[in-house]
Amino acid sequence: MSTSLSHGLELDTVKIELVPQKKGIILRHVEYSVKSDGFRSEVTRRYSDFQALGDLLIYRFVNRTGRIG
Repeated sequence: MSTSLSHGLELDTVKIELVPQKKGIILRHVEYSVKSDGFRSEVTRRYSDFQALGDLLIYRFVNRTGRIG
């Protein structure tokens, strides 16, 4: 990781908040708002997005110790 990127990430604050309304007409799902102060951005993601990311990281870094979540 480059020095400027790692320095920027150290200064960033990321907030994850539950979106109060459940989405979907038939199949309800929960969404989370992910806000980055450093990048001045906000996205909305489903729980399944985080689960898929966790599965991908475990698959990609199978020999790493520790657990996500």
